[in-house]
Amino acid sequence: MPVETEVAAFDTGIQLTRHDSLRRQNVEAVDVVAPAESPHDTWTLEAVLDSEGVPPAVCRELAVAGLTLWPRPRQGPFEVVVAAV
Repeated sequence: MPVETEVAAFDTGIQLTRHDSLRRQNVEAVDVVAPAESPHDTWTLEAVLDSEGVPPAVCRELAVAGLTLWPRPRQGPFEVVVAAV
């Protein structure tokens, strides 16, 4: 049975759940950016992955949480994921 870790994004009312199956992805950094600091004027999740493309499981979890993915160019060996409420 997969272990789940719940992460609440401050007071946005959105709750993300990370499953064990996602732990295979090498996550270098994750940051939650407040609307006042985000170029999207909304709560934003930024993640840096050491992977070839954004894994479908990551896209699926973000979509289930009600987040919209914003395309970002690859930064050297890292894939950048930006999702906003």
